[in-house]
Amino acid sequence: GRAGRNDTLLFGGFSAGSRGAMVHLDSVPAMLGDAAARVDVLGVLDSPLWLDQVPLGGAVSRAEVVQAAEQSWSLEGVFGEGCVHAYPAARWKCLLGQYRLEQLRSPYLVRAHQYDRYLIASNAFNGSWNAAARWHEPEELTEERRALYAESAALTRSVLARLTVGRPRDSAPRSVFSPACFEH
Repeated sequence: GRAGRNDTLLFGGFSAGSRGAMVHLDSVPAMLGDAAARVDVLGVLDSPLWLDQVPLGGAVSRAEVVQAAEQSWSLEGVFGEGCVHAYPAARWKCLLGQYRLEQLRSPYLVRAHQYDRYLIASNAFNGSWNAAARWHEPEELTEERRALYAESAALTRSVLARLTVGRPRDSAPRSVFSPACFEH
């Protein structure tokens, strides 16, 4: 840093990149070695919020995806000490934004759309972005899908509220931006 001030490192990504940044954010100071004493790390996480929901029509859930990842990949050191302590019997939750964001110790900004297009495509249209693009058309807007959209939006708001409300004053700052839009 210059003139006694630390430099700021923005560490983040979009979509899958933000999920990767989310699981590594607390490890960045260790990656910086001696330079960490002169660097403030801030996470910028754009759309990392995978939700633990049951999808329609037998589609694979995001929870099932991260459970398979935990079993397939070498992930030691990625889960985060606080997260493993919070979920000792279900470490896969440390890979899912719904659970991991609460456990991060580093400051961050998160953006998560309440009607996340990726999650809607995954959970309501069996992964089809083309079908999800027509989510509002009458033939696509079934009662079952309407209920899933409302559940996704409510769960997103609930998860994000827990990130900021009632936190101790001495904890790392967190900022949330959550438009009620069909975007990703």
